[in-house]
Amino acid sequence: LLMLFREDNSSKKQRISTMPEFSESLIKLQGEILEHYHNKNLVYAEKLLISFTEKYPSHPFGWNLLGGLFKKTGRLSYAANACKKLLEVDPENAVAHNNYGSILQELGKPWEAETSYKRAREIEPDLVEVHMNLGATLFTLGKYDESLKSLNKVIKLKPAHHLSHKILGDVLQKIGK
Repeated sequence: LLMLFREDNSSKKQRISTMPEFSESLIKLQGEILEHYHNKNLVYAEKLLISFTEKYPSHPFGWNLLGGLFKKTGRLSYAANACKKLLEVDPENAVAHNNYGSILQELGKPWEAETSYKRAREIEPDLVEVHMNLGATLFTLGKYDESLKSLNKVIKLKPAHHLSHKILGDVLQKIGK
């Protein structure tokens, strides 16, 4: 079992909780799921993941991978639901907010995607993918000035990011620059 500690006033460590989620059998199960997922045995991986999320509903691993599996297999509504559940159990996960925004964008919900990307940006201000996705979404929504800011941030963080240069060119052309 993994034990979490905190310092008390006398600098002694105290056990504040145990997390059976990190038992040896759970780690083995996660490895088995990942093996099936990476070997593209998605039907079996999905069965294991559903069982995993039923047994460990507050563990982010299952919801994260299940959302990815549903997206990979084209079931975007299911992927969105898995991402929502992941964000309930891990609300400060910037990558999950970014992934949720991406799914919402694909579902034709750019306004909702914008909100998710902005939340991801609040959590991790230097995450390139968030700024890229937000910039593209803002362009779609006609918010060109905001889009320019996000795309310029991508270029600042990763100058060779080709797609951001392309979309930045599209935005500049749209606004006559």
